[in-house]
Amino acid sequence: MSLRFENGSEPGRGLDAVFASYRSACPGVDPSAGFMPELWKRIDARRGITSKLRIYARNLATAAATACLLIVALQFVPFSEPRTSVDSMSYVDVLGADAESEVVAFVSYMPPDDGGVQK
Repeated sequence: MSLRFENGSEPGRGLDAVFASYRSACPGVDPSAGFMPELWKRIDARRGITSKLRIYARNLATAAATACLLIVALQFVPFSEPRTSVDSMSYVDVLGADAESEVVAFVSYMPPDDGGVQK
């Protein structure tokens, strides 16, 4: 018992014709060890500059995302030295402490009085 369509044709005839035309249009496959490297050389030769730029841009975006994640991760790493009291001070307290250090910086230096004796 064979299958037939309503118009009386067999189901595999059209598909066989497509496969036959494909075999005649395409050359045979080279089963050598260099088949895949040669295939990729041909593929890369057909690719334009836009596809290469797309690959570079994707790699750059991956590197930037990795750098951002690393920076965020470093924010959560505790410091080895204890934090200073400046972290708990208010803005006015910090300005007051800074003003005291400026007063010390502007004190003039006076050499000791040695009685005017030169050696």
